[in-house]
Amino acid sequence: MQLDIIRTSASRPDLLKVSTQSILNNLKFSGQINWFLHEDVLNEAASNECIRYSESLGIYKKISKNQPPLGHTKSFLELTKSITSPYFMYIEDDYELLQVYECQNSNCKKKTGNKYKDANIETCKHCGTPFIESPTDLDVLINLMETHKNINEIVFPKRDIMPDKGDFVKKTVNVDGVFLTVCHHWYVSPAIWRTSFIMPIIEKMRKEYKAPPSGFGWHWEINRLLKGSNNITDAEWIQQHVGTYYLGEIRGGHRVYHLGTGDKSLKEKKYQW
Repeated sequence: MQLDIIRTSASRPDLLKVSTQSILNNLKFSGQINWFLHEDVLNEAASNECIRYSESLGIYKKISKNQPPLGHTKSFLELTKSITSPYFMYIEDDYELLQVYECQNSNCKKKTGNKYKDANIETCKHCGTPFIESPTDLDVLINLMETHKNINEIVFPKRDIMPDKGDFVKKTVNVDGVFLTVCHHWYVSPAIWRTSFIMPIIEKMRKEYKAPPSGFGWHWEINRLLKGSNNITDAEWIQQHVGTYYLGEIRGGHRVYHLGTGDKSLKEKKYQW
């Protein structure tokens, strides 16, 4: 099995290094990964450092660079032209893939832990039961998607999975021993995407979508094209027509950490070189 990983980067080598190393350390996959990176030049010196670092790893099939920058939406659309595998992951430069640990006590309300939330990661701070490692195992997840064709996206949650989102009541399902929770829309944060399902939507967006000046917000366009509305409140409808799920059960912990917040945010124009 092959998997493509596409990555947008924007002159933040400090974040890119943490993010990339976390993927190399914490993603489990026995197949072949094709890596692609697009670097937007917001600061030339920092951008050059991003390119040098990425080239030094020897993992990328293609590294592209744009000056002036393309922006968030066009960078993503450019990267999707390289996708040839049946599944792909989109991971921006500012997401850290966490090593997650699960509490072995099935009665404990605290399902998972990670280094950002548990100082003593060896045992659960709620019940004292030893944690066990729960890696992000793509062999398991892709096999799940191969077997169940109605699962089109598995999202790595960036916060604890709450039981609802507005009027949308989430639903946890056990699929071949893996807990997944139906989520209300298609996420562009780190996830596994089924290429054959989402690529027609991406191609339609490529032809029709006009990005706002900020370059952000195109994830709403993906959801508009998929659902016709961002107000779907029925989990069963999402299962039948969209097939997007969080990895984990309700109240389960997050599997990625968004590094690009606060003073690291490009969206809020707070990042300083």
